[in-house]
Amino acid sequence: MRCICRFRSVVLLVAFLALGLPVESRAQALPSVPTPIVTRAPDAGTAFNHVAIPLPTDFVEEEFFVEGTTSVGAYRTRILVRRPRADAFNGTVLVEWFNVSFNFDIDIEWPALRDQVLRDGYAYVGVSVQTIGLNTLKALNPARYGTLVHPDPNPVPAGNTQPASFDIFSQVGKAAPSSASSSV
Repeated sequence: MRCICRFRSVVLLVAFLALGLPVESRAQALPSVPTPIVTRAPDAGTAFNHVAIPLPTDFVEEEFFVEGTTSVGAYRTRILVRRPRADAFNGTVLVEWFNVSFNFDIDIEWPALRDQVLRDGYAYVGVSVQTIGLNTLKALNPARYGTLVHPDPNPVPAGNTQPASFDIFSQVGKAAPSSASSSV
């Protein structure tokens, strides 16, 4: 399983390079990672796409808002962090770009990675990076997600990506180790 995960990372890097997508083309400011979301109303509910199968007691799932600036403009998005207690954290954070093929955030990799993440002490961070996903979140739960903003407010069809999404994802990836290692 360990080789499969490393293989996926290599495949993703090769895919980015083959498609000519920027892996790291310029220095970017790290986004701020505020405290976990505090719901503003009793009916604000739980995090969208929270774990369906409960995590062990030594793991926690938290949702954070993340703010920053891309070359296109400012953003406010959300991340889901699934992590072990601090003394069980192996120091590696796996960051997933939520898929929006069905016009809402889907954590495609989590089911495949879950057992290894739990067994080996990884932290997992899922990131909402595309307008269509943010718009769906805001429509489903405005009390919880009404303040989310993408620098490009015009959604693109599923399968297409907005350039600012790459900036958001890379900035969150840089900030993930500090946000994922907080103590339970």
